[in-house]
Amino acid sequence: MENKFFLHRIRKDGDSYTTGIEVHDTLDSAIQSFHSQMKTAYNNPSYPNMKYVSCMVTNENDEIVPGYNETWYSEKPRDFFVHFIRHDGDTYTKGIDVKSDYATACRTYHTYLEYGFGNSRFPNITFVADKITGGSGLVHKSEAWTKTINE
Repeated sequence: MENKFFLHRIRKDGDSYTTGIEVHDTLDSAIQSFHSQMKTAYNNPSYPNMKYVSCMVTNENDEIVPGYNETWYSEKPRDFFVHFIRHDGDTYTKGIDVKSDYATACRTYHTYLEYGFGNSRFPNITFVADKITGGSGLVHKSEAWTKTINE
């Protein structure tokens, strides 16, 4: 997998979450998107119903880029967020699932990680990265796997 950067974004506008993970070819592009998302936070009058914004930039090793992991809330959610990225050599499958409790988040996390580690049911998977974050933005669990040439 060539060098990529991923913007993880979670917003709660009113009572609805909008989540996603963007794939960027450069760190600068990911950082621009990070700031574009975070500007909607901090009681921005242009976004009067915004209650929660959490963003992080990760690299191709699923490491958080220092300085680009930020969470703001006017109401701290009790929800948990399961971030997942899979690469099958051609396509990324990615997203962030919202779960109401930690146990459900953990089951989902492990289900997504099953795609990696040389699982013969998914022979084309070359990269898997998963995280669980909480309402404060804290990472509770994080794991990544990259296929080696010999697998």
